Amino acid sequence: MPPSAMPASPKGSSMSDIIRLLYRLCEAVVALFMFLMFATFIVQVAIRYGARLDALTGALPFLDPGYYGWTLEFCLALWVWLIFWGNAFVVRRHEHVTFDLLAQSVPFPVARAFLVITGLVIGIGLLASVEPTWSRFKILRIKQTATLGDVFGDWIRMRDVYVIYIVFLVAVGLRALWSAVRALRGDGAGLTTGSGERGAGMTFEFFLCLATLFVIAGMGAPIAHAILISSFVYLLAAGQNIGVAGKVLMDGLYQSYILLAVPLFIVAANIMNAGTVSDRLLRFCIALVGRFRGGLGHVNVVASLVFSGMSGSAVADAAGIGKIIIEMMTKSGHYTRGYAAAITAASATIGPIIPPSIPMVLYALVSNTSIGYLFLAGILPGLLMGLVLMTMNLWISHRRGFSKEEPVPLSEFPLVTFRAFPALLMPAILLYGIYGGVTTPTEAAAVAALYALLLAALFYRSLSLKTFYEILVSSGRSSAAVGLVIGGALILNYIVASENIPGRVAGALVGLDVSPIVFLLGVNVLILLLGCLLDASTIILVIIPLFVPACRELGIDLVHFGVVAIVNCMIGLITPPYGILLFVINAVTRIPLGEIIREIWLFLAVLVFALLLLILFPDITLWLPRLMGYAG
Repeated sequence: MPPSAMPASPKGSSMSDIIRLLYRLCEAVVALFMFLMFATFIVQVAIRYGARLDALTGALPFLDPGYYGWTLEFCLALWVWLIFWGNAFVVRRHEHVTFDLLAQSVPFPVARAFLVITGLVIGIGLLASVEPTWSRFKILRIKQTATLGDVFGDWIRMRDVYVIYIVFLVAVGLRALWSAVRALRGDGAGLTTGSGERGAGMTFEFFLCLATLFVIAGMGAPIAHAILISSFVYLLAAGQNIGVAGKVLMDGLYQSYILLAVPLFIVAANIMNAGTVSDRLLRFCIALVGRFRGGLGHVNVVASLVFSGMSGSAVADAAGIGKIIIEMMTKSGHYTRGYAAAITAASATIGPIIPPSIPMVLYALVSNTSIGYLFLAGILPGLLMGLVLMTMNLWISHRRGFSKEEPVPLSEFPLVTFRAFPALLMPAILLYGIYGGVTTPTEAAAVAALYALLLAALFYRSLSLKTFYEILVSSGRSSAAVGLVIGGALILNYIVASENIPGRVAGALVGLDVSPIVFLLGVNVLILLLGCLLDASTIILVIIPLFVPACRELGIDLVHFGVVAIVNCMIGLITPPYGILLFVINAVTRIPLGEIIREIWLFLAVLVFALLLLILFPDITLWLPRLMGYAG
């Protein structure tokens, strides 16, 4: 449990030291889960391709290829435990995805009252669900899988894996109650104040669910916690056991092999952002495009294009390489702070479009679409986004008279390229692993993380054991926070399916005889508006699945729809008032939000123009997948 969430001790520093030690131990467990998941996937690939480790199979028979299935089940169990252990004891309140506009806009005393209310509601709700949830889990008396049972023995059962959810309910419930007590005592810690038969309409149960969700989330509670409480309200109103929520959540996470790519891509991105890897890539970008007018702006965009092939996360790009480039641009004296931050935020949106892409993994989960073809489909749209941003940067540079940078001599370009070349190979290795049939997308994520580790630790010698441990902890915290949102979305999707809302949407649109292009334009306007308020992962996991059946009915290709929707969600990351990339850059650079927002609008406009081109011309998205055999 984070120290900020713990009560002050009358014994003073000795108790604080104990609490800090316990927190460090919990972090170490998260790092261990991340390392075991990463290492197990490498073992899985090695086993399949003949590295049988004959010297060990006598003592450790599960290393034999005949036991191949255990690695998958073991990683799924680690993923589930990482999510709930991390959220119970390691993830801090500010690291959760929140929708706290209401809490941000009220006076401090009202915000404190919100903290009391949300703490009591979440704490009582989670603790009240412990008994019915455990009752559900107790009936799971079968072994987890035959292969994992062969390795670890018949004592492993599904409920042994699922018990971590009970630990999560108790720990987070108690922590929520404690935050309410602290707020009542006047401690402001945790506040985020800023400057039956289904008819055609909404059922009462679903209305209660939505009302509870928006009220609790609006008061500043983490969205995942708000979803859990609102699902309990729905199930109670519908006369069902609230333990169903835990069962749906755990089954969804435990059976979603595709989601294992998420923590592995996060590890790979954090490793590439550490040490001198990013510096070498940045020098390559400067040598490539820094000689033109507005050179560092072009470097900013090209660096995002390069790093997008390694991280799959817009936030990782903005917080990592973005901070370095902003410092370079402001120190040059040619660019204002706001302009440097704005173009950094805009170019970071490319990160999840060019593969690898965490949002595409999430979309593949909810739409049952091929990750491989989604990755291919994102390449040209990502390049298009880079092109329009560089064009706008060039126009602004001429308009404002930005000076040219001192060019890197062409004679030095081969050496700069040679030093960056190993890092530039990472996207190629990733794509070859997937499209060459060597690895699954999830295994490719593990191989990418291994390559990044070898590159940083051995080739560039820029990664120490201490830094690697810190990367594992940081990646584990991020993965746990994302995983809990995914789990909450799975519960909400269960409720939406129970209400048959996707079917109603599809039926209504077919009845209206809406053309595919009008439907795409309408949905994208809606996503743009939601992007002003909601986090991208929430939109992808909760909102977009509502329209997937309608896409099938209207004959819209799901790969095209997915890429367009994800580009739209990324644009939402820089759209005021809630654009998360604006807040990330503000946090890492201390550049005032007002200065960033004043400069973001032109870049926002050209990205919306690129989005319109992708909607109107599907071949931009589908040309590469079709070239590789896609039948869509």
